[in-house]
Amino acid sequence: MNAKTRSTIVALTLTLAVCLLFPSAALAQGTNCPPEPAQGTPIADGEVYIGSNCNLYSPGDVDSFTFDASSGQTYHLALGINGASPVNICMTLYDPNEMNIFSGCTSVGYPRYQYSVPLDKMLTTTGAYTIVITETSTGTISYALALERLYPFAPNAQQINLATQIPGDINPITDSNEFTFASATTGTEEVSATLPSNASSNICLRVYQPNGTPVQGDVCTSIGYPRYIYTIQVDFTPTQTGTSMAFLYVAGNDGTATYTLEVSCLLGACGMSSIPDVSGYAIFQGAPLVLGGVTLGQPGTPILQFTTTDSNGYYQFLHIISGRSYSIFIHGQGDLGTPASGEAAPADAADRDRSH
Repeated sequence: MNAKTRSTIVALTLTLAVCLLFPSAALAQGTNCPPEPAQGTPIADGEVYIGSNCNLYSPGDVDSFTFDASSGQTYHLALGINGASPVNICMTLYDPNEMNIFSGCTSVGYPRYQYSVPLDKMLTTTGAYTIVITETSTGTISYALALERLYPFAPNAQQINLATQIPGDINPITDSNEFTFASATTGTEEVSATLPSNASSNICLRVYQPNGTPVQGDVCTSIGYPRYIYTIQVDFTPTQTGTSMAFLYVAGNDGTATYTLEVSCLLGACGMSSIPDVSGYAIFQGAPLVLGGVTLGQPGTPILQFTTTDSNGYYQFLHIISGRSYSIFIHGQGDLGTPASGEAAPADAADRDRSH
């Protein structure tokens, strides 16, 4: 998820198509760290820093990153070793009052073999938080750092329908995926994730109720001896009607993985999303935009909706206010080459928008 790479976005409205340059905050790809000295680098929700500049060289070498948060919000942070691990690295989190509220280090040798430092924490102060990255002894080591808001659910979480298989991709290391779906107290839902048979990393699943409380502890696959579990699932009946969230990450936060996610109605009357009112497909320079980010906004709605295109460049949105104008922003790397053109369907139709 990249919030710093320049992206081309096409904004489609009912009457006008506009081509803009805009930073994308929801694409699952890494952002390289700035050159040394790397101090106070902004990190956005859903962003992963990884690249040739994300290095430490001595115990006195300090890289720091900042993000704004509000009291009551819960965030997931993950610091991981990228490649060779000659030394350990540490992550410290400071609140807006410069108080140390977390500190942890990797353990690259026996007996722990921990190559990442994960943190899930509800923040209690509104303001700017600082993440400080250091190493324990002299040595050149590369790292990856990810930030993800868990609750309130991130606006760039992918919305999905029930009974639909969704491909998932956790890449680069320390990345994670969020999917939101409708839930109702009158039904029991089953959330499942399945690894391919050639998987090399385990994944873990955590499901959140609409009020932000986890349904259970993390459930993880086991692709090796002695268990060989390639599918994990969580069954739950929500305590309130609304939107639930599935959170997935690679066990240990030190690898990558692909998987298939599905949320189904197991019993009763579940929260069923209607057939998407808005769908479309995007073509950049003559080729479909594959797994690209698409954002939909409508006047009067509090947040933007986010989804991704499939292997054919198609995208869908689950919710829209009928009869009201809307804008669609298509996030793509590079330039379109020619001005964009497109037309949007009315809010009560399911026609496909198209951009070139």
